[in-house]
Amino acid sequence: MKKTRNIGKSYLKLASLCLLPCALFVGGSLAKASSNAYAEEKSYSYSTGCTENVNVTNPSFASGSSPYATGPSLSGWNAVVSGSKAKGMIINVGDYVESDDGTIESATFAKYKSTYLLDSNPMTKDKSDTRILMINSKSSNKQQNVQEKQGYQSSTLTLKANSYYVFSVSALTMLNGDNFAECSIYLSGLVDENGKKFDLGYEKISPTSWTDYYFFVATGNQDQEVSLQLYLGSKTTASEGVALFDGTSAYRYSENEFFNLCYDVHGYNASADEKQISDGEKIFMIKKLKSEVNSVEDIATYNFDFESTSASLADNWSVIAHPNGTASIINYADFESVTSLPRIGNDLSYNNNKALVMQTTQNEYSSSYIGLKSKQIEIKPHASYKVSLKLKIAEMESGSFFLKLTENDYIYEVYSSLISEDENDDNYLALSSGKTSGYTSNTTDQWTNDYQTVDFYVKGHSLYTSFVNVELWLGDKDTSAVGCVVIDDINVETIADSELNSANCLTLNSNTTQGSIENSSFDTATSTSNSLEYPLNATGWTANKENDVKCESGVVYLDKNTYAGLSDKNIYDTMYEGKHDWAGINPGNSDKSNSPANVYMMFNRQNSYQSLQSPYFTLSGNEYYKVSFDYYNQLFSTTNPSQFKVELVDDNGITLFSQDKIQSLDEWKNMEIYFKTNSSKSHKIYAKIYFGEQGNEVGGMLYLDNFDFASSTQEDYANALYSTDTTGFYTKLDSNLDGTKVVSSTAYSFSATSLDSNYANNEVAFGGIASGTNNAYDITNEKDNLLVVTTTAPAKASLKSKFNLDFKANTYYKLTFDLATIFNEGADKANSDEHTCNYGASILLDNFEEISGLISDGSLNSYTIYFKTKDIDSTPTLQFILNSDCDETTGTAVLTNLELTTSDEDTYVYAQTQASFNKSVFASEYVEQEVEDEKPDEELPEDEQAPVESNPTTGWMVASGLITGIAVLIAIIGLIFKNVKIKKIEKVKSEAYDRRINKNHELIMAEAQKLRDNELQDLIQARDSIQKQKDELEASHKEYMKSIRDEKQGKISKAVEKEFKKYTSMVATLNEKINIIKEKMDYTMSADHLIELERKVVMQQEASKKI
Repeated sequence: MKKTRNIGKSYLKLASLCLLPCALFVGGSLAKASSNAYAEEKSYSYSTGCTENVNVTNPSFASGSSPYATGPSLSGWNAVVSGSKAKGMIINVGDYVESDDGTIESATFAKYKSTYLLDSNPMTKDKSDTRILMINSKSSNKQQNVQEKQGYQSSTLTLKANSYYVFSVSALTMLNGDNFAECSIYLSGLVDENGKKFDLGYEKISPTSWTDYYFFVATGNQDQEVSLQLYLGSKTTASEGVALFDGTSAYRYSENEFFNLCYDVHGYNASADEKQISDGEKIFMIKKLKSEVNSVEDIATYNFDFESTSASLADNWSVIAHPNGTASIINYADFESVTSLPRIGNDLSYNNNKALVMQTTQNEYSSSYIGLKSKQIEIKPHASYKVSLKLKIAEMESGSFFLKLTENDYIYEVYSSLISEDENDDNYLALSSGKTSGYTSNTTDQWTNDYQTVDFYVKGHSLYTSFVNVELWLGDKDTSAVGCVVIDDINVETIADSELNSANCLTLNSNTTQGSIENSSFDTATSTSNSLEYPLNATGWTANKENDVKCESGVVYLDKNTYAGLSDKNIYDTMYEGKHDWAGINPGNSDKSNSPANVYMMFNRQNSYQSLQSPYFTLSGNEYYKVSFDYYNQLFSTTNPSQFKVELVDDNGITLFSQDKIQSLDEWKNMEIYFKTNSSKSHKIYAKIYFGEQGNEVGGMLYLDNFDFASSTQEDYANALYSTDTTGFYTKLDSNLDGTKVVSSTAYSFSATSLDSNYANNEVAFGGIASGTNNAYDITNEKDNLLVVTTTAPAKASLKSKFNLDFKANTYYKLTFDLATIFNEGADKANSDEHTCNYGASILLDNFEEISGLISDGSLNSYTIYFKTKDIDSTPTLQFILNSDCDETTGTAVLTNLELTTSDEDTYVYAQTQASFNKSVFASEYVEQEVEDEKPDEELPEDEQAPVESNPTTGWMVASGLITGIAVLIAIIGLIFKNVKIKKIEKVKSEAYDRRINKNHELIMAEAQKLRDNELQDLIQARDSIQKQKDELEASHKEYMKSIRDEKQGKISKAVEKEFKKYTSMVATLNEKINIIKEKMDYTMSADHLIELERKVVMQQEASKKI
C-alpha cells in the first residue's frame, strides 16, 4: 500500500510500521492551457513509502479447536520433529484479571490448567488475544526435569527478488517447575548466491517475559521460499520447561521505509557483521543475499546520484544542445515550484532527496530538445558494463527520452601510432555509439513510486582501452520533445558477460580479423565475474587442469602503451602489477610490435599439468596444409622445465601428429606442422597443447597465440621440420603397438558374433592392429602396419572404421589393399552333406555390395575394388570382416597397404574386362537401403499371417532355421555367380579399337561369338538356378506358414514380423536378379554387345603382347 511522506520523524510511528500498512496520499491537480491533445486536467499521485502484509497462516494462533488444540498439526503450523514426546498445543489462557497482589485470575485457564500441564498462567502479550502456541517438555503431571525437543513450522512464504522484509515473533519461556527452559526461533529456507540453503535464528534464548524478536531481510536477484520455525530447545538440543509463542508477523517494505526502521528504530550498523545465528541480538540479513554491485571507480566522484550538497550540474555534465530546454539538480520538495508541475516524489530509495530534472517547452518557431553529456568513463578491453538509471516521466506531450552511450576520440591519443581517425587510412578505426529506445510513459510499480529502471549495456574492445560518455536526451535535433522527466541514481557497473543483453548493447569494434581457426588469436574472451578478473575464458577453447591451486590459465591482455597524460605506467603494469603472481614479465606481442595483444597463458605455480584444446577445423582431402602457432616459455628455477607437447587429433580420437619437449627461452617462437592429406579422406581435427601431463609434470609459464591453418605446397611439405602424411591414415597412424601383439586400434572398433552357442561373443575372436615389421604372421611390411582379425571358434568378426570416407556424388573410386588369409589346414574340405562351410575375408563399405569370400594362399595377395557413387555425396565407413562358420575354418585375415583413390569411368569399365575380374579385381555396386518400419504387434490378413509357436524356443528354432536356409541359398547363388557378375548394363565407349577390328574382322568376330555363347550359357544356367532356388524358397515358406498358422490366432510378434520382412526382401532380391539376367540375355544377343566383345578380344590381344 502506498503512503504519504512523513514530515519530521516519530520513532513511535516508525515502529508501528512493523504491524500496520500505510495510507495512500493523493496529490493535487494542475490544469494547463494548451491546444495539444495532452492538454487536459490531470490528477497526479505519488508515494512516500510502501508497506504490505505477507500473510502468515494463523499468525496469532487464533484459529484452532476450542478451547484448545493439540497434536502435530495446529491450524497452519506443523510439528517438525517426529517421535518427540513434547506436548504441542494452541492453548486458551482466557480473559484474566491481575489482582493487587499480582495473582492472575482466569476461569478458563483454571479449568484447563491440568490439561496444559502448566503451573501458572503465562498470559498473552496483548489482552485482546487469549490464544498462544505452547510447547511443553512434559507429557504428564508426574514428570519433572524432562528434556524434549520439538518445533512447529509455518506455511511457506514467498519473498520477491530485490525486496525488503521484516519478520517478528513474540516469545516467552517458563520453568514450570523445571531447572531451565530454552526456546529458538528460525527463519528457514533462505538460499545464498551459491545455491546453498541456510537459516537465520535466535537460538537457545530464555526470555522470562514476552519479548519481540525481529528478522530484517533484503533479498537479492532471486525469489526466496521461507518459513518460520518455533522450537522448544533448538534444532540440535533439547530443553526442559515450556516455550510459548505469539504474534508472528511478516511485512514487505519499500527500501526507504525498511532502512528507516533498520537505522532509526532498530539500531542497524551497516559496517557490522551480519550474524545468521544470535542469542538475542537483532538479526539483519541485508548484504549477504544481494549481489555485489561492482560500480566503476570513476563515478564515485561524478555525483550520479545527484545528492552532493556542493556539486553543481556543470561540475560533471555538459550541455550538448538545449533549444527550448532546461536541466537542473533540484530537491524533490522543490519540484513543483521549479517545473510548475505537481510533485511526483522520489523512487523510494533510502535517503534520496535530490534528482536531475530535464524539461522542454513548446516553441512554434524552433524544435524543442535538450541533451546532457557526462564526464568520460573508461571501458577496459573485454569488460562488460551495465549503465542504469531511474526514470519517471512527469509530463510528455510529444517526443521521448532516451539514454545514449558515445565512444569518444581519446582512444586515438592512447593508440596514436596504431589506429587512425582518418577513414581513408588502412588503420582507420570508427568510433561507436548506441542508444536505448525512446521512453514516453511510466510503468506501474508501487515499490518504486512508478519509477522505472532504464538499462543499457556496453562490451569493451577486444584490443583497446577506450572511453565513453553517458548522454541523456529529451528529444533530439531529429525529433522534438515537449515534456519533463526526472532522472536519478545513475550507475555504471562491470558485469559478467552472461548478463549482457545483446538486444540493448553497444559493442565496441576493434577491427580484429577472424583466423581460419575459431578465435585463433584469443581476441574473444569471456568473464564469469562481474569484476573482470584475468585470466579470462577463451571462447570456443576447452581447458583442463590438475587443480586451481597449482594451475591457472586463460586469456591475458597485453598492452605496453600508456594513457596519454594520465599515467607514466604502461597499461599492462596498471592492470596487473601487484595483483597476480603470474604478472612478473610482460611477454609482449608475438610480432614484437607495440600493438596490444591477447594471448593464452598457462601457468603452473608448482610442477603440475594442464591442457588446452582448440575448436575443430577441417583439412580437406588430397591437399597440403600448414598448421602453425606462436609460443613463449618462461622458466621457474624451482620447477621442472616448462616444456610442452602438441597433438593434432581427429574427431575419432586418432592422433595424427604428436611432438613433445617443445620449449623456447623467454622469447616468442613459431611452430609449423605440415600435412599431406589422403585423397579421399578429409579430417576434422583439433589442436591440443599439453603443459605437463600426469606423471610428467612441469612448472613455469607458457603463452600461446595466433593458431592458424592454411594451404601449403608439396615443396614446403618436403622441406618441413615437422610433418605428417595422412595418405596412409588407415593403418599407419597407431602409436600404441606393443611387440608382436595385436592391440586395439584408435581408428577401428572391433566386434564379433559367435556362431557357436557354446561360446560368448567375446570368446570367439580378437582383432586390431599389429606391427608391419614385428608380428606373428611371417609378414614384413616396412611401410605399413597390419590390420588383423582372428577367429578361434565359429564366428563372424570385423574391424569397422571409426572414421568416414568422403565420397562425392557421381564419382569413381578405387580401393587397393594386400590381403593374406591363414586358415586351418583342410578348411577347403570342411563341407559336409548337412552344411557348406562359409569362410573368407570380406570388405564392406556402407551402401555398397559386400565383396566376400576373399581367400589367399597364406601370403599377401593384392586386390582392387572399384566403386561408382550415386548422385549424392556420402560418408561410408569401411569394414574388414572375417567369416568362419565352422571349427575347421577358423583362422586369421591380415590386411595392409590399404589405399583409396579416385578413378574414372574408362578405368572402371576396363577393369571389368580383365581376366582377374571377380578374382582379385571387383566392382562393388551401390545398394539402395531399405527402411524397416518398427510397428507394434498387429493382426495380418489371414493369407499373410505368420504366428509364432506357443513354445517360444521352438518358434525361434523354426524361424531361425528358415532364415538360415535362406542365407545358405543366397550363398550358393553367390558361388554360382563367381564368374557371372549380375549388374546393370553399361555401354563401353566405341572409339578406341574400331580400326584394329577392321584389320582382321572375321577372326575377331568368331572369337567374340564364342565369348557371347559362353556368356549366354552362363546366364541361362544362372537364371534357371535362381528360379529353382526361388521356387524352393517359396515352397519352404508356404510349408512353414501352414505349420504355424493357427498357433496365435492371427497375431505375430515384432521379431517374427521382422524375419518375415527379410524373407520377402530376399524373394524381391531374387526376382530383381532374374529380371537383370533376362535383360542381360537380351543385350548379350544384340549387335552392340557383339561389337563390345570384339573390342574385348582386341584388348586381350594387346595385353598379351605386353606380357
